[in-house]
Amino acid sequence: MKNNKTQSALLLTVLLASSCATGPDRYTPVPYREDVSFYQPFMADRFPAGAKECWDSVRYFFGAEKPNTAADLLHNQVTAKKITEAMAKNPLRYPKGFEGKEGYQIQYGFESEYLHDETEVLLKNYMPAPPFYNDSKEAWLAMTPAARLKKMDDLIDASEDAAPEDQLFAYRAKGKLIKITDDKELNAALPDSFVYDAGHFEIVLDPSNTAEEIISKIKIINKNLGVGSMQLTVSNPLDKAFLKENKAAREELKSELLGYYNFMNDFDTLSKLETGYERFLKDPKVQAVKSFNHPWLGPMNKLKHDKLEKLIDGIVEGKAYSEDQLKQMSYLVVSHKFIGGLSFRPDVAYKKSRLASEVRDCHQNVKCIEDRIIRETYFLMKGKESFKSFSTLAQFDTEKNFSKIKPNDVQNMLSALFPPYGQFEQTELELYRNFSFPFRDWSKHVETLGKPGLATQIADAQTAYTEALKKIMFEYNAKMISADRATRELAKTEAQTKVMGALAEFSKKSGLTDAMKAKYNELLNPEEIKNFDILKFTFFIKALRPTGESIALVSFYETRLTA
Repeated sequence: MKNNKTQSALLLTVLLASSCATGPDRYTPVPYREDVSFYQPFMADRFPAGAKECWDSVRYFFGAEKPNTAADLLHNQVTAKKITEAMAKNPLRYPKGFEGKEGYQIQYGFESEYLHDETEVLLKNYMPAPPFYNDSKEAWLAMTPAARLKKMDDLIDASEDAAPEDQLFAYRAKGKLIKITDDKELNAALPDSFVYDAGHFEIVLDPSNTAEEIISKIKIINKNLGVGSMQLTVSNPLDKAFLKENKAAREELKSELLGYYNFMNDFDTLSKLETGYERFLKDPKVQAVKSFNHPWLGPMNKLKHDKLEKLIDGIVEGKAYSEDQLKQMSYLVVSHKFIGGLSFRPDVAYKKSRLASEVRDCHQNVKCIEDRIIRETYFLMKGKESFKSFSTLAQFDTEKNFSKIKPNDVQNMLSALFPPYGQFEQTELELYRNFSFPFRDWSKHVETLGKPGLATQIADAQTAYTEALKKIMFEYNAKMISADRATRELAKTEAQTKVMGALAEFSKKSGLTDAMKAKYNELLNPEEIKNFDILKFTFFIKALRPTGESIALVSFYETRLTA
């Protein structure tokens, strides 16, 4: 085996060749350099057409924004042989306790939502089936994009009051469409039809058995249709018979599930706030945490968590949920699923004896989707025992915590800036309550994270948030005296932006985000990190070029690695 430096250079060549190379020099090895930036001009010379996209991909994989070099990241005993074997097998991955058991592999689902005015690319690849549309494919494609969309709208409206079987799009079901794309790669990735729901269109893929397959399909769909608002589902088997006979196993599973969802949702929310704060510092006009002012994407709160906990109890205890009960979980406005984080989705897979988690906070961030695939896969394979201590975290009590905001005039301002959603009267949709997030009870977090010094830091950050809200209120009230409507609207937008900035700042000042990150890194077992990196490497190569060629490239370079 050649030394690590040669190995790093050869593996980097594999990445470059498999991602972008098309010319006669595609298999020519590149010289080794510690500094990743060395490879940028090399790529520009060899791959001028795709240099930027290719270079961005390589920079992302190697973490070039971090103080790591390519050699650092490839030093973790990731050999070309392991990569080749993993890719050649296109491996099924199993959760802990189900290793190698047929039909018990981890599965991956994906959907991408497109707004009404983003559907031009969809309607070039699908057309209504007879009897809704009886003309030819050529006639459909000959229409202008606007005419195709109007035709689809007219057909939807015309069949809206018909029986479900006679509707073009029955409620939350795939439409009666024909896939008409001539692109073989896209045809293989796209489902037979798509869903129409509440004015937008959704591509919903059937479950994939490997992460490589789902990432490849996501890449193909995004390349051809554009990046929609993406959601990922990861499911794993549930052994109902074993749980029924084993009380200790039931208690263990409840604790693991609650602990995992509790930790990941708080970790992701705090990380989102920190990222928003960084954006706010660069541009104070940016609304840093729009998700807190969104009815379906806000933080987990106690009211929803109570439903989640009751649901987990029922699932683990083997409760027989009816189809209607499961369906309600997906559309009730106060459903536990409506959070901007990791959502428990038994309605998706429980009837198939599987548990499913839905990633709801990546939206159009492809890197986020890839990271979540890796994270969910890793902790299913490793097991979630280490999260049990987080199962008893105090939840965000929006009613109790909002009452802590003083003076009451600040509460009034928040109610005006972030009113309840629509005409709904449920407490969960009183969006202003989300902005009391800093005042939740963090004592159990401090204890479980093993960071007693955090208590003072959190209290100081809460005080700073209170003072910031007061200052914003005085400025806002002064501007709202104006009789000019435009001035008042501008004052409202400015105040919303500043409140979001102050909320985002709390995540940094409190030390909570850093503490959660440290705990997360601790939970990644160092002995298993190399397997984590192998997953990452495999996903990366296959996602960029989802064909057998990437496997051939790795095999080609392995012969030089072992020579």
